[in-house]
Amino acid sequence: MGLSERQRIEILILLECGDKIRSQAEVCALFNAKYPANQISQGTEHGTVHDLPRTGGARALNEEKKLNIGTS
Repeated sequence: MGLSERQRIEILILLECGDKIRSQAEVCALFNAKYPANQISQGTEHGTVHDLPRTGGARALNEEKKLNIGTS
């Protein structure tokens, strides 16, 4: 499972905490100690805190259709 938006923001905060800029290795170690179930590596970053669009076809059911199924 990927990182939540909140966790991605926390990584950015860890990178530039106060006037000290940490290395990616330091940030990985701090994050991995706090979130052992969501281990990251230095290559995890992709430049945004939002989920990127996925490749492939659209899902058969979107969230709106799922909600409508329960009301039919």
